[in-house]
Amino acid sequence: MSKDFLEYYRASSRAEKKLSDSLGLIWDKSIQDWDLVNSNQNRIDDFLRAYQELDDDDEKFVLMQLIVASFDDFQSEENFDFKLWNECSIVLEKEHSTHIHTISYWSLKENESDHFFLSPFMEVIFRKVIYHYQ
Repeated sequence: MSKDFLEYYRASSRAEKKLSDSLGLIWDKSIQDWDLVNSNQNRIDDFLRAYQELDDDDEKFVLMQLIVASFDDFQSEENFDFKLWNECSIVLEKEHSTHIHTISYWSLKENESDHFFLSPFMEVIFRKVIYHYQ
């Protein structure tokens, strides 16, 4: 897998629309950050259950972006759901070829002030799977 894939893979609007319809989420062709608009830490369990029902890699990619964005909404470890994160991290590791862009994006940072709440958690996964792409 090339570095270009890590930097430039984009979700399809078809998958976003289908998932929006099935999960009761906001969708419009003009939305640029569908995952951020629809992120909801209170629905992570629902999103993970829906993920298990998917066969389409594009839909899996899109829904995992939403799941990860929803985890980032916690903003602190105080209320962070480590049980659900463990479930999510297992999926990310197992299906890394579908989610390497998401793993890379959420784990890497330019400097200490340029990172997401979830970055340290995603960095653990990134370190476990990156050897497949070197």
